[in-house]
Amino acid sequence: MRKRIFRVFLSLMLTGICLLTAAPDVLAAATVGVGIPVEVKVTGNRPTTAQTYQLLLQAENSNSPMPSGSKDGACSITITGSGNGVFPDIVFDTVGVYSYTVRQVKGTNSRCTYDDTVYDVNITVTYTADGSALEATTAIRESGSTEKVQKAKFVNQYAYPPSDTPKTGDSFPFALYGALTVVSIGILVGLYLTRKKKETE
Repeated sequence: MRKRIFRVFLSLMLTGICLLTAAPDVLAAATVGVGIPVEVKVTGNRPTTAQTYQLLLQAENSNSPMPSGSKDGACSITITGSGNGVFPDIVFDTVGVYSYTVRQVKGTNSRCTYDDTVYDVNITVTYTADGSALEATTAIRESGSTEKVQKAKFVNQYAYPPSDTPKTGDSFPFALYGALTVVSIGILVGLYLTRKKKETE
């Protein structure tokens, strides 16, 4: 009898250990993470020192999850110069359709036209075919467009000259010297005419 009770107890213990061991896998299967890719491209007469650009991810409603570290319903990342980046993963644990926007925060360089495109991001979370896990599909579009793009891309255009170009003091004052030349010629012509007049008298 005691042996039978011991065997049942041992079986229950082994079952409990197996469940505890499998728990992380079950938890992992119950969530899915999605990162949103972005790119910044810089064109024109770029500053000598690469500028840093800030990109902002915001949820369309308060029920949509946000990446870890988000503040006041927004998550931001920075890209220095031309380059690619990805927002931290948004972790989903419930099926549904979640909507976000991605935009660039306007910088302070007066010589730069910052791309103000807004992207709509829709993430659809469903169960896999066998129902064992969650999966997500991401659709990124320019606001107002129906065409999907692979990532949110921003093109910043710099004018000439760049705002941080130092003034060397070597520029030649053509206008000033041109005016002085005209005045000098006028004086010489006046003196010549005065002299000719005196000679004729």
